[in-house]
Amino acid sequence: MDEISIRLPKKVIYDDGTSEILPKDYVKAEGNLRLYTNDIKRLLRDLKGSGFKETLLEIRKGEKYSLSKKIGVWEIHVRIYQDGFIDSHLELSREYFQHLSFPSVSFAYELQLMLPYLELYNHNKRILRVEEFYEEKLTSPKHVIPWKPVAMSLPCIIYFILRRREFK
Repeated sequence: MDEISIRLPKKVIYDDGTSEILPKDYVKAEGNLRLYTNDIKRLLRDLKGSGFKETLLEIRKGEKYSLSKKIGVWEIHVRIYQDGFIDSHLELSREYFQHLSFPSVSFAYELQLMLPYLELYNHNKRILRVEEFYEEKLTSPKHVIPWKPVAMSLPCIIYFILRRREFK
């Protein structure tokens, strides 16, 4: 089992001077807190320089760029939209069957900590700083099952099942 801890904003200060305590379930959900950049090329360069790769196999949500980075059994996924807004989440890697049922969690705040020039937003309100945060620990399933070996062996299994029927 792999465990990973991430920080999620709790008490935030907005650029208008107001503050708010954000519920944990709210900040865990991807898309509630979003990042923004006015320099997409710089962001792409910085992400690729820190090990992110453009992804080909995913469900598109209108993004211009989609990148991911593996960390053990975990994967950080970043979607960059034409308007400069960014969604990011951490999930169990797509290499495992459990990816389909394992919950993802927003990675926006952690990404901003990695790249401080990114601006953090709660809908239309810009967050100037995070004064308190939640710590979210994710633990992978005890046994993760890679889908590639199973998928590669499936034709052989089907072949032997069909051959077995021929001899009955």
